[in-house]
Amino acid sequence: DQLPERQVEIVRAEEERLKRWEGRLGDLEAKLGMREAVLVERSARNSELLKVEANEEKVKAMAEVEAAKKALNNAVAEFEEDRVALRQTISRSEADMDAKARVMSAERMAFEAMLKKFKEEKLRFEIERKSFEPSMKALEEKKTAVEEAQRRIEEKAREVEAHSGEVRREGMLLEEKEKDLSLREESNLVKDRGLQSKERELERRGVMLQKQLTNLQDARFGVHEQQLAVAKEVAEVKRALLALKYLKAWIMSPAHIAHPYPTDAEKADIMRVTGIEMKQLTNWFTNNRKRFWKPRITAMQK
Repeated sequence: DQLPERQVEIVRAEEERLKRWEGRLGDLEAKLGMREAVLVERSARNSELLKVEANEEKVKAMAEVEAAKKALNNAVAEFEEDRVALRQTISRSEADMDAKARVMSAERMAFEAMLKKFKEEKLRFEIERKSFEPSMKALEEKKTAVEEAQRRIEEKAREVEAHSGEVRREGMLLEEKEKDLSLREESNLVKDRGLQSKERELERRGVMLQKQLTNLQDARFGVHEQQLAVAKEVAEVKRALLALKYLKAWIMSPAHIAHPYPTDAEKADIMRVTGIEMKQLTNWFTNNRKRFWKPRITAMQK
């Protein structure tokens, strides 16, 4: 029942041929019996003649029977040889199928191990990405604080500019008063001294306000430098994350997982993509072949 359909048809054809030979043998034996009966009947009339003829017929019939038996035995032998060859073919086919099944099972286990490893790598990358999120959040908060400080400085600068306008207007008023006072200088020297003192005070306040404006401008420049530093730091962190992701993907890729030693051309390509230097790249591969690649290869082999 477990044989293929083509082999079952061959076996059935051989069995039918064997049955035909057995039928022919039965017909020959029946014919021989009929001839023996005829010979017995003739022997009653002419025993001597019939004996000779019967013996000749019997010898002839026996020869035919022997030939038929020999042909039948040959057919049976051929059938046995075909059946043995068929059994051997079936055994070889079963052995090949078992070998293929074992190879497919081994490949499936290897694929499942690779899939499990990739899932672990994905989970590890998500954990590393989440570990960088607090740093990114702190940088964003720092950037917001710097922008708020810049906004306050700009408001202060506008207030200083408005106050400087008031000082200039006061100066113009004082000039007008000086003209008025110069006409009354002889009659109001005391008031003139007071106004001169007030003018010096206003000049001093103008100098102080100018210094404050200069300081505010310097502070605005410092805030701009802080913004540039924060932006540069954020860019460095993003570039480091992308470089780390690219290097881990390179070392665990199917083309390099068995031999994670980049050639000079591959090193140049990696440095071009990630922006890191040759010394940093060499140190990274030296450390991560022990810390990152080797534990995973050992786990896959187990």
